[in-house]
Amino acid sequence: MPLGELPALTEKTPNTRRFLKEAAWSALIAAAYFIAVRIGLLFVARPEGLASIWPPSGIALAALLLNDKSKWLRILLIIFIVNTFGNMLGGNTLWVSLGFALANSLEPALAGAVILRLCGLRPNFENTFQVLCLCTTAIVCNGLTALAGAAVPSLAFGSGFWDTWKIWVIADGLGTILITPVILTWALQPIMPPQMSWIRSAEGGILLFAMGFVPWIIFHYLSATDHAFFKVYLIFPLLIWAALRFKPRVVAALLLMFTMVVLWHTIQGCNIFGSTGLKMKENLLSAQILLSVTSLSGLFLAAIVCERRQLQTTLMENERRFRGIVEDTEAGYFFIDTRGCFQEVNQAWLNMHGYDRKEEVIGRHFSLTQTQVDVQAAHAVIDGLRAGKSIPKGEFSRRCKDGSVGYHSFTVTPVEKEGKIIGFEGFLIDTTEQKNLEAHLRQAQKIQAIGTLAGGIAHDFNNILSIILGNTELAFDDPALGNSSRFNLEEIQAAGLRARDIVRQLLHFTRMTDRSLKPINIHAVIMDALKILRASIPAGVDIRSHVTDETMTVLGDESQLTQILIHLCTNANQAMPDGGVLTINAVELILGENRSNHHGELPPGRYVHLSVGDTGHGIPPEILERIFDPYFTTRKVGEGSGMGLAIVHAIVMKSKGSISVESTVGQGTIFHILLPMAATQPLPETMVAEQKELPKGRERVLLVDDEVAIVKLGRQRLERLGYQVTAVTDPLQALELFRSTPMDFDLVITDLTMPKMNGEDLVKTILAIRPGMPIILCSGFSDRVSKERAREIGAADYLEKPNDMQLFAETVRKAIANAE
Repeated sequence: MPLGELPALTEKTPNTRRFLKEAAWSALIAAAYFIAVRIGLLFVARPEGLASIWPPSGIALAALLLNDKSKWLRILLIIFIVNTFGNMLGGNTLWVSLGFALANSLEPALAGAVILRLCGLRPNFENTFQVLCLCTTAIVCNGLTALAGAAVPSLAFGSGFWDTWKIWVIADGLGTILITPVILTWALQPIMPPQMSWIRSAEGGILLFAMGFVPWIIFHYLSATDHAFFKVYLIFPLLIWAALRFKPRVVAALLLMFTMVVLWHTIQGCNIFGSTGLKMKENLLSAQILLSVTSLSGLFLAAIVCERRQLQTTLMENERRFRGIVEDTEAGYFFIDTRGCFQEVNQAWLNMHGYDRKEEVIGRHFSLTQTQVDVQAAHAVIDGLRAGKSIPKGEFSRRCKDGSVGYHSFTVTPVEKEGKIIGFEGFLIDTTEQKNLEAHLRQAQKIQAIGTLAGGIAHDFNNILSIILGNTELAFDDPALGNSSRFNLEEIQAAGLRARDIVRQLLHFTRMTDRSLKPINIHAVIMDALKILRASIPAGVDIRSHVTDETMTVLGDESQLTQILIHLCTNANQAMPDGGVLTINAVELILGENRSNHHGELPPGRYVHLSVGDTGHGIPPEILERIFDPYFTTRKVGEGSGMGLAIVHAIVMKSKGSISVESTVGQGTIFHILLPMAATQPLPETMVAEQKELPKGRERVLLVDDEVAIVKLGRQRLERLGYQVTAVTDPLQALELFRSTPMDFDLVITDLTMPKMNGEDLVKTILAIRPGMPIILCSGFSDRVSKERAREIGAADYLEKPNDMQLFAETVRKAIANAE
C-alpha cells in the first residue's frame, strides 16, 4: 500500500484502534526523522560542524504535506523532540541541540504553509509550477529560518555567521528539494505499478545503478585531471533518459542517489572542484551548488516532460472526443484544403450524399457534390472566406452519388495555422425533406385553393345542370317528340351527365376523398385521360394506345384511375424533352398458382395489365427502388414535390393491385400496373326511368329555392307526380307563409344555399314551429352539410343536385311516408 494512504487511518473507528493507528503513524515519522538526522550527521564538515545536506528537512516537509493541517502541531512536536535527541547523540550540548531543533522545526512549518496555500496537499511535482513552488520555499523559508539556525554554531563554536548561514541554507534546501519529492511521489503511488512491465523495471534499475556508478568513476578516476568538474555533467544524459521514460518520482530517486555519492566523496576529501588548495568548506559549497543545479534541472526537466505528455494526452483525448462528436452528430462535417479537395468527412456527410466509404471522396474536388447551378456560388463562398469576409451560413443543393438532388443548409469557416489559411471546414444540415414539405405544402395550398374554387363552381354549375338535365328528362315525356328530337335530347343528356361527372372528379381530386370500388371500363378511362392530356403534351410526343378488349372492366375509382394515367403520362412527357413515343396499353392477364414473383403478392385471378411507357432518358438503377418514396425527387425546387408516384402507388395499392417499373438508361421506362378485373359491367347511367313506376301522391308541398328556374323545374316534377305545390323563391317569405299556416303543408323541400337565410337555419326554424315536419334539404354542393349532417339538424333526407326523376320521386314519397 502506498505511504500516501496512511492518512486514511484517521477515519472514524473505535477509540482504541484509532489510538493504536495514530501512535503507529507518529512512531513511523519519528523513526524516519531520527534515521535522517543520523544520516545527515554523516555529512558533517569539520570544523564548522554543519551537515552538507540535511535530509530531515525534506522528511519533515513531506510528513506535513501528507497529513491534514490539524495534525501538523503533533508532527512538529515530534520533529522538535527527535531533532534535539539526535543532535545530543551527535555530541552537541543540550542548548545547542535545542537551538538546532527549533530552527529545523520552524523551517518545514513555514515552507509547508506556503506550499499548502499555493499547491494544496500532496503535490506530485508533475508540473513546473509545483516544482517552482518547492524551490522557492526551499530558498526563501530556509533562508529565514537559517538566520536562527546559523546563530547557534556562531555562538557555540565561533563559526562565521554568514558562512554558516550559506551552508545551512544550501544543506536544508538540498534536503528539501531532494527528499520531499521522493517521499511525496513514491508515497502517493504503489512502488510497482501494475501496468509496469519487467522491461521497464529493469530499465529503472539500470538507471539507478548508473546514477551511482558514473559519479563514482568521476571521483575515483577523473578527480586529478583538468576540468574534471565538468565531467560531472555527464550525468545529464541519464537525467534526460529518466525524464523521458519515467515520471518525476524516478528522477527524484536518481537525484537522491547522485547526491549521496557526490557528498560522500566530497566529505571524504575527493576534490573535483578545482585546485587542491581549496578548503573543505569551499569544496563543500561547490558540491552543494553542483547538486542544487543538477537537482533543479532534473526536477524541472521531469515536470516539463510530464506537462508535455499530459498536454499530448489531453490533445489526443480532445481529438478523440471531437471526432466522436463529429462522427455521432447528425450534421454532415467536411474539411477541404485550399485547393477545394476533401480531406475529411464524417459518416453523416457520407449518408447525406449516398457514399459508402470516405475513400470515394477524399482528395476529390467539392464540385463533385455540387449541382451545376450552385458550383459558381460555392466558389464565391470560398473566395469570400479567403478575402476575410464573414459568411455565417447559407443554403445549397447537392448532387448525390446516385444522381439524385438534395438540399442542405451549411456553415463554413476558414481553418488557420500560424496565421495562414490551410483549409475550410463546416457542417451541413439536410433540408431536403423540409424543402419537399414546403413544396408539398404549396401544392396542397394550391389544391385547397382549387378545391375552394371548385366548391363554389360546383354549386352553381350543378344548379345549371339540374335545370338542363331536369328539363331534358321532362321533354322525354312529350308524346309529340319525334325521333330526331329524341336523339338531340339524348345527346344533351349525355353531355350533361359527362359534365356532372367532371364536377365530381374535380371535387374528389381536390379533396382526395375515399370512394368505394366499382366496375370501371378501362378503355373509357384511357380515352378520357387522353382527352385531358392532349392539350398539355407537345406535338413532338407521339401518343399510342392499344386496348385488346374495349369492354374490359376493373374494380376501382374512375377519377383516381384517371389521376394515375395523368401522373404517369406527365412523367413520361417530361422524360422526353426532345420528343418521343408515349404508349398506353391494356391487356387481360390471368395469374395462376405458378405465377412469377414479379407480382407475387397478388392472388390468382383475372387482371387488367395496364402499361405506360416512354422512350425517354430512363431512370438510373441506383434510384429505381426509391421512386415511390414520398417526397423523393430528382428535380429542382418548384419542378415537383416528389409526391406524384407516391400517390400513384397509394391508389394502386388501395385498388388491390400492384405496380412495378422497368427502365434502361438512354432507352426509356415502362410502368406496369395490374388491377383486378370486375365480374360485372358498369351500370349505364341514365336519367330516364324505363322500368320502375314513379311513386306519386296528393300531399301539399312547400318548395323553396332562390333560383327561379329550379323552382319551375321542381314545380313541374311535383305536379306531374300529383302533388299540390306552393313555390317560393324567398326563404323569409316561405318562413312567414309556413308560420301563418303550418298545418297547410305535408312536406317542405328547401335549397341549402340561399340569400337572407340559409337552408340549415330555415330547417331549424320550421321544426321549432312544427316539430316532426318532414323536410328535404337540397344542394348543388356543400362542404358543411351531408346526408348525415342533414339528419342531425332534423331534415328527413338530403338530395344532391342534379338528380333524376326516379330518385326525386322516391325521396319525396319516403319522407312523407315516414312522417305519417
